[in-house]
Amino acid sequence: MDKNLSSKYMVCLVTSIILNILAIINVYVGDGWDLSWTKRAATEAEAVAAIYCSGHGRAYMDGLVLDGNLPVCECNSCYGGPDCSQFNPTCIADADGGDPYFLEPFWMQNAASSALVVAGWHRMGYTYHDKSFISAELERHIRKLHAIVGNAVTDGRRILFGAGSSQLLIAAVYALSPVNSSSPAARVVVSTPYYQLYKMQAEVFNSVEFKWAMVKDRAVYERMVQYMQINTMGVSRDSQLRTLKLLRVVLEREARDLFDFGYKTMSSRWETLSKTISMSKRFSLQEIRPENCTYFDRIREASPGYAWLKCERNEEKNCYRVLKAGNITGRAGKVFGAEDRYVRLSLLRSQDDFDVMLHHLNKLVLEEGGSKTM
Repeated sequence: MDKNLSSKYMVCLVTSIILNILAIINVYVGDGWDLSWTKRAATEAEAVAAIYCSGHGRAYMDGLVLDGNLPVCECNSCYGGPDCSQFNPTCIADADGGDPYFLEPFWMQNAASSALVVAGWHRMGYTYHDKSFISAELERHIRKLHAIVGNAVTDGRRILFGAGSSQLLIAAVYALSPVNSSSPAARVVVSTPYYQLYKMQAEVFNSVEFKWAMVKDRAVYERMVQYMQINTMGVSRDSQLRTLKLLRVVLEREARDLFDFGYKTMSSRWETLSKTISMSKRFSLQEIRPENCTYFDRIREASPGYAWLKCERNEEKNCYRVLKAGNITGRAGKVFGAEDRYVRLSLLRSQDDFDVMLHHLNKLVLEEGGSKTM
């Protein structure tokens, strides 16, 4: 009798476990998940993502709405029309800004894992539960990322978040300056080329970027935190949440997918640009030798985000104007404390931006008198 009861009990227990496992599988990977308050947000996001922009633009949730209830396409440089299908071959190529649109295809390939739904009541306070302005979980992921990449020491360091590197630099200047207001502020020493914005210490920072800094000295860290609290009350909680979501995707397979994609894209662009400029006597590029990559643990060819272009003709002392006349907008060398013979060209933007810039550069090279054979 007891054995029969025991057997029946075991059958019921096993059956219950199996049913629970099936229920969990159904909830998380099956079709049985019934969305409630997120359903409308997900539908809206999918609808906007599905708007056709011919591959030369994007529609965004916060984009301009003209007719109906869907936002319009925002076209890449040199493209126009309702669906961004109209190409203007004579337009000016934008090689000035550093917007990392080259990564857009990667995030589109990882659309499901990188998507984020934020509740209207998410983190409505100024601080987290521990009264800090920094997400402890995000900090943990940042330390993990640096440990995998091997590009920074995090042990014994404190992490500080900022709205861009400029804000963090000014926080460091504030922290390292004497407490006595009559004493001169700490000085920043940089080599050419440098970013001019770093000199503007009184600049009002409105950047939407997210950056972080490793600080070893506790006193310096606390002074930097004090500056950040006075300046912006820390980085937006929504920005930290989005960064955490993206870092979780990046850390899958120990960041290999992202770094593989980034290296292949940028090295290909650099190689293509270098071949074009190598045919020229009018222009030249900085020489970048192969170096050992700590992440891939091997020697790798150059894959810079920016090209440092020089106008070689004696009479062409303002390279920015030379390129502007050829329908290319770069950033003048004087912005970085260098001669006007230099121009910085961004390689970080969309493939359309890069292709248009290369198209105009090829024209300039082909129009050279006495240029090398293409």
